[in-house]
Order: sequence, then structure tokens, then C-alpha cells
Amino acid sequence: MKKTTSILICVISLTYSCAYAQQAAERKAVTPTANPPAVSAQAPIQKNVPEKPEMVKVKVEVSQQVIDQQMNAYKGNLKEIVKEAENNLKKIDGELKKKDGEEAVNKHLKAADAYSAEGKIDKAKTEFKAAMVEANTPALKKTIKEKEHSVDKQAKEIESKNGQDTRAKEETVKTAPEVKKKTIEEEASQIYKDAVSLYWDNKYSEAKLKFEQVQQMSPGYARTSYYLERIKEKLPK
Repeated sequence: MKKTTSILICVISLTYSCAYAQQAAERKAVTPTANPPAVSAQAPIQKNVPEKPEMVKVKVEVSQQVIDQQMNAYKGNLKEIVKEAENNLKKIDGELKKKDGEEAVNKHLKAADAYSAEGKIDKAKTEFKAAMVEANTPALKKTIKEKEHSVDKQAKEIESKNGQDTRAKEETVKTAPEVKKKTIEEEASQIYKDAVSLYWDNKYSEAKLKFEQVQQMSPGYARTSYYLERIKEKLPK
């Protein structure tokens, strides 16, 4: 390539040198003398118009080897340009896909958060799976896994709390009859004491009502039947 360039420079320099020399000669030919001869008034004035310089054609022979070398260098540069353009297109395509993936993932994550807030854990997990399909970078996949782990933890806490509430309800159901029975017995005990007190105060009618009430609340309680029989004997027929 350097050889070809040198030859072209020499040809151009030689061409312009010849043209410049010819123009200089023509300008010298038309330059006026110090004492120009008298010219008759009737004689026409002739103007010398310089002719255009002719280009000197020089034939330069370039070997086929030099031509092949230049063509190979040109092809190599062209391949590098094409390769660089392809790489740039791949980068742009990757950035666009990354952006689209982020938008899709964020859409699914928002839906998962909404379902999680409503306690719909199964639907939230479905959104996480869809987000994982759309994720095209390790960072997005890591974010999805962290959020899914948080929802799983929340689900376990809810399940544990529900289990505790269920067990508490079951215990309440089991103990309710006992509590009720205990309450009735305590109330019957107090009424029984009042009835006995009335009996010993000879207030048999009032004592009878109290004892009957105890009998209804807790049949066979203490000596309720005994006192009712005694009151029956004491009350006038």
C-alpha cells in the first residue's frame, strides 16, 4: 500500500509541475516591455489568451500482487466494521429485552404483593412463578426469590396463628360444659345455703322454693330432697 501511495504522489507532483511551467512561460510571453512600440489608432488591439494547460498523462503500472494486498486489507477492514455493527445491534437488542423483562417482572411482583396482602398466598406464588419466567438477569431472579421467601414466611406465620386459634377454640368447646357445670354448681350451692338458712328460720314456704330451684339446677344436690320432705311435713296440708 505504501508503494502505491508513493507512486500516486509522484504522478500528481509531476503533472502539476509541468502544468505550472507551461503557464509561467505563457505569462512571460504576454508581459509588456518597458517601451512598447507606438500603435496606430486604426490598428486593432490583439489580446493573447493563454491556452489551457494540457494534463500530462503518465502511465503507472501496479502489480497484481499489490492490488490483491490492497483488496485483502479492504475486505479485512470491512469485516471488522460489519462485526462491530453486529455487536452493537446485539447490545441494543439485549438492553431492550432487559427493559421489557424488568417491566414484566415488576408487573407480576406487584400482583403478588397485592395477593399476599389479601392473604391469598397461592395466587401470590403463581405470580412469582410467572415473574421468574420473565426474569432475564440474575439480579431480577434474586429479587423474586427474596420476595417469595418473605411471602412463605408470612404464610407460615398465618398458618401458625390460625392453628393456635383453632386449638384455642377446640379447648374452649371442650371446657365449656365443664365451666358451665361448675358455674351452675356454684350458683346452686349459694341458693342451697340460702334455702337451709330459711328453713332454720322457720320460713318453710320460701325455703321450699329455694330447694326446688336447686333441685332443677342440680338434681340430687346435697340434702335437697331431705329438706323438701321435712318442709312437706311442716307445712299445713
